[in-house]
Amino acid sequence: MKIVHIVLSAGADYTDGWSYQENTLPVLQKELGHDISLISSTTSSLVKDDRSTVQGEYIVNGVKVIRIKPTFQLLENRIAWFGDLYKVLERENPDLLFLHGTNFCSLGQVAKYKKNNPQKVVFFDSHVTYENSMNRFRFINKHFIHKGLWRYINQRYISIFSKGYYVAPQVKKYLVEMYGINPNLLFHLPMGTNVPDELVNKKQLIRTTWRKANNINENDFVLVTGGRFREQKKLFELLSAFKSVEMSSIRLVVFGKFENEEYKKKIESLISSDDRVKFLGWLNNEETLKVYLSCDLAVFSGSQSVIWRTAIACGLPIICNYSDGAEEMDFNGNLVFVNNDDLEEWKNAIQSVAESIEKYQEMRRVTEELAKPFFTEKRVAQMIIHDYETIKKQM
Repeated sequence: MKIVHIVLSAGADYTDGWSYQENTLPVLQKELGHDISLISSTTSSLVKDDRSTVQGEYIVNGVKVIRIKPTFQLLENRIAWFGDLYKVLERENPDLLFLHGTNFCSLGQVAKYKKNNPQKVVFFDSHVTYENSMNRFRFINKHFIHKGLWRYINQRYISIFSKGYYVAPQVKKYLVEMYGINPNLLFHLPMGTNVPDELVNKKQLIRTTWRKANNINENDFVLVTGGRFREQKKLFELLSAFKSVEMSSIRLVVFGKFENEEYKKKIESLISSDDRVKFLGWLNNEETLKVYLSCDLAVFSGSQSVIWRTAIACGLPIICNYSDGAEEMDFNGNLVFVNNDDLEEWKNAIQSVAESIEKYQEMRRVTEELAKPFFTEKRVAQMIIHDYETIKKQM
């Protein structure tokens, strides 16, 4: 089967070699034996600087990447028109078109291709929420772009889609309320993670080697947290709660980077006051996976992130702050929700798991048997293929 992924939606940039869903899904579908191409822009809509890629075609991890240049663009590339899109679709001739986001002006060219090729199947996924859709040009974004332009485009062309996917419940809420999309068209597609078999098969060796390199005893109970840190991530509160945990054999590993120097200094002073805490800095994808495979429990005190799901896909039970949509990670035993910022509650949650072998082992069992398979990206990739095959039988 020929599958073409389209990454042209505002806020859905494709960067070669990264590990976001638009990178990994095409690669996994290629490994499943399908012919895969990906169409993206030569410019970025996520950064303010002039970041551009040469127009043309090349191969990334077996996937043909096609960069097309926008005919024109506005508002730091958030609004763009791609005059060559229809021509590229005709040449690629896909059986399945998978759009990573629908907020782009050239969606009409996809609709034209579908009209002229009614036997083709078109899917989309979406990551947009109230929280992440208004980061720049807030007033213009809310009242003119999302409520105006993107709502109009989604409403006009929604009939071309056989199925839409939302990566979290708050995304579904946004699509229904902001764009007026029928909820019956929408289905859950979790943010999966591809954990290579070669890492999983060497888990014990990775754990032993990593702990030795970081002066952590094999029998220590190791917590891990990470992300892009700012006040909303509540890292200071988590470290403060951890500091009050009275266990000598417990450790907390922190990885990530800080979004401002003031918050970094505030955190560094707290880290330096507890020798049980180790800061690793920013990690690439493989380093992150190795750290997760070497630790015992993930702890997340702030707003949700894909790295929470990555921890589960590596087999880690988690303690996390509850927010809307977090229930998708709950498999009745693999996690502990903390519903507020009270330091005593965080301390008690950590100690209740770390001090009870039976409780921890049960959390680990549920994670391995139920939660981990759910967030494995290979299953997500296969689910899309299965949905396509089901729809084709009904056409």
